[in-house]
Amino acid sequence: MYKKLERVLITLSIVLVSAFSMIIVINKHKQMFAGTNGGVLVLKAKSNIKESIAEIAKKNNVLIAKQIMVPSTDGKTDNQPTFQKFGNGTLPKDFPEQKNKEFIEDSNDSVYYFIFGKTLSSIDLSKYLNEKGNTSMVSDNDWRFQGITALLDTRMIVGLLLFLISYTSILMANIIINLKKQGVQRLAGISCFRLSFLGLKKRLTYIFITTIITLLTSSLILYIINLRRIMYFYVIIFPTIFIVLVLLLIELIVGILVYLFLQRQKINLVIKDMAPIRALMSFVFLLQLISLLCLIFSFSSISSSHKDLVLLKKATNKWKSQDYYSPSLLNGNTEKSKENVLRFLSEANQKEEVLIIADNFNKYPLQNQYFPTSNGNENILYVTPNYLKKVGIKFNNTMKSDITILVPETEKSRKNKLSTLWSQAFNSLNETSFSYNSSVYKSPSKDLFTFRIFGWSAVDNQAFVQEPLIVVMSPKLFNINNKNINSDVLFSWFSREQILFSNNKTTADLIKKYRLENVLGSFSNGNLSVKNRFVEIKSQQLFIVVTSSIALISSTFLFYLMNKIYLYQNRKKFAVARISGESLFTTHKTYLIQLFIIIIFAIGMIFIWHLNPLTLIIPPILGGLQLILLTRQIKNNKTFNISVLKGE
Repeated sequence: MYKKLERVLITLSIVLVSAFSMIIVINKHKQMFAGTNGGVLVLKAKSNIKESIAEIAKKNNVLIAKQIMVPSTDGKTDNQPTFQKFGNGTLPKDFPEQKNKEFIEDSNDSVYYFIFGKTLSSIDLSKYLNEKGNTSMVSDNDWRFQGITALLDTRMIVGLLLFLISYTSILMANIIINLKKQGVQRLAGISCFRLSFLGLKKRLTYIFITTIITLLTSSLILYIINLRRIMYFYVIIFPTIFIVLVLLLIELIVGILVYLFLQRQKINLVIKDMAPIRALMSFVFLLQLISLLCLIFSFSSISSSHKDLVLLKKATNKWKSQDYYSPSLLNGNTEKSKENVLRFLSEANQKEEVLIIADNFNKYPLQNQYFPTSNGNENILYVTPNYLKKVGIKFNNTMKSDITILVPETEKSRKNKLSTLWSQAFNSLNETSFSYNSSVYKSPSKDLFTFRIFGWSAVDNQAFVQEPLIVVMSPKLFNINNKNINSDVLFSWFSREQILFSNNKTTADLIKKYRLENVLGSFSNGNLSVKNRFVEIKSQQLFIVVTSSIALISSTFLFYLMNKIYLYQNRKKFAVARISGESLFTTHKTYLIQLFIIIIFAIGMIFIWHLNPLTLIIPPILGGLQLILLTRQIKNNKTFNISVLKGE
């Protein structure tokens, strides 16, 4: 049974890590830019940078590709890179050449440049561009360790640790059950060192074969789907080798510990089932403690993800009756793009519904923070008037002012002070002053839906806000003749997908009309984005639940075996104690105190790490389960009387 469990855990760990790495390759291969000889990121470009790039490409007989991001054409990805070619030759098929003259002309020069050829390094290219007056730096394009980095992410590391603890527990259980057999083998002349690593050769062979089969299968899948760059295979190979090395390290640590156990115990005592109980128990209790802490973390993650799923489900229900799209931001803010964006917004507002809801969720706002702060954690929303109608807030103002500040009814006593401070804050960001108005509003419900798009910029899963201060912006602010609007703010809203449009075809046509293809990218749909985020969180939760369950079963089984040895080895002592009328607590006091210390330590760590208060129930529950298990084993241990009578 133990061998089967060992092989199951070995197979699962290697296959899951390999599959996880392969998913990274499939989802991120367009960002890896495999096949290049390095790259350079230009932070600040002079107007003649294209001439400089063309000159050095010709001089060194290499190809240099300038990245130009465009909206996706397959409808499945967010945005996709295309490239302007410098030098003679043809770009690899993974680097689609951009031939649209308008795209090339309007593209930002402060982007990535990739080298194809061995006669020019990224260091030399960066040095050359800096000498020409540009500001550039060498780009780190090494994705080989990306899979390992992803595995060590806080969302994955707990599950990985639980898996490894399970494997360690199975190895220890196998050793404990064979202690008496090892005593006989030592009498037969087998050394302690050999016994310590008994079965290791077979396990290593199985690990090696499983690794080879898994890597070959993964490589074949990549080859079939036409991902054949050597970089893609590295992304799979390195994490797989990493998990194999971790498994080997566990084997080594367990082997050394077993060797130390055997060295401490006499052969004749082992044959009589007198195991090195203190050393073994110390190690098992350490495993139990680590397992308990990991389970606490995983429960905290499960609890948090459950809250996120509740929020996302609530947002999904709201999005079902809405259909809005938001374009992502491709390139940064320039004066020309600002003018075109304002023209685009002005016409879009006439031909379709434009809805701006700029929330403050990414700065983790405080519920009762309404005054301007330096760290920007105010409970505030920036919206257009049509948002108020959608959520049911009564608003009779005709928007003669540029901005209307709506103060929640709970803060009406501070309305004048809030209005004054916020108007001063807004005016400090602009060359000319806005015109202001203020009013008090009554929220129609406890939670206001913010129509949040759950793209990559949404770092949390919140989509509802309670009693915010609402800044209502007049549509005339986005007129081309209006110089008040701060372009940095405007582009930040686009970058966080907080400017929504009701008709994606009309929006796409207007983007093309105003030559904004290099500024605004692929569309995200609110309903689809929240469904994708829900599936993502659900998958993470399922992974943690599975690994936690495996670890819990393994650690409980190991604890059961240790109890069995503990009770059998001390059977005479416990028999005498029971005959003399000693209570169970007094008899097993030391054992129970150790268990109690683990529980208290785990509870203390919950407070130190400021984990979810619900996790406080985990240590007592697990401690109680182990106490029940121990009590049940004590009551079922009926062989003590026979053993005592026989004088064993």
